[in-house]
Amino acid sequence: MKGEAWNFGAIILSVCLTASSQLIVRAGMLHTSLAAEMTKSSSAWEKLNLLIWSPYIVAGLLLFGLSAGTWLVVLSRTPVSLAYPFVGLGIVLTTLGGWFLLGEAVSGSRLLAIGIILLGLILLGASK
Repeated sequence: MKGEAWNFGAIILSVCLTASSQLIVRAGMLHTSLAAEMTKSSSAWEKLNLLIWSPYIVAGLLLFGLSAGTWLVVLSRTPVSLAYPFVGLGIVLTTLGGWFLLGEAVSGSRLLAIGIILLGLILLGASK
């Protein structure tokens, strides 16, 4: 049981890191100074340079890399048929994070879809 709990924790950690990275990158792209500079920049190289030096983008990409490393550990210890469906939790976390943290609109149908995803994850987690 201890190994299963560790594997589940690593899955959740990886998904949370991925969701966090997406929210941070989105926040960076919404940041007014970066958005304004991206609009003013004419070349792709200038835009890439702006992104490379954005603390939001760098932090988001670092978290994404950490998530990928964690996911590699997960896949070395957990059947992919069990682990991968939990990536759906990332949809739930990023949608709710966008709603609560970034003020993005979330429709009733999207909330229903989140409920269905969560129900599926509960059923998956309870299965043996």
